[in-house]
Amino acid sequence: MSTATTQHSQIQDRYRAGDALSVAFELVATPALFAFFGWLIDGALGTAPLFTLVLGLFTAVYAGWRALRTYSEQMNRYNQQLPSHRFEAALANQQSPQAPPTCLVPENQAPVIQVADVPHSGDIK
Repeated sequence: MSTATTQHSQIQDRYRAGDALSVAFELVATPALFAFFGWLIDGALGTAPLFTLVLGLFTAVYAGWRALRTYSEQMNRYNQQLPSHRFEAALANQQSPQAPPTCLVPENQAPVIQVADVPHSGDIK
């Protein structure tokens, strides 16, 4: 493998690791931050765990939905680059098959069908 290919692969690995780390941080830190804000609101209003739970859970559900949506979009882009998908797309872009040629028999005559001589079961030895 060439040095350029190896370096490109290492850069892609670092990018993927950084992306995974940012998603993990978003899944943990964002709900924790909003739960902290909820705790502050609960302390100011005297409503025990109400805002803490509401803000924390709402943010956790949203962060999970967003991570799932981002992952699905990335997988769709990846799948579209696969050779099998490119082949299917090429087939879909081709023209539809042409109609079979019509029979050129005059209207007042029936077509003649010739059957080759096929040996009957009694003829086979």
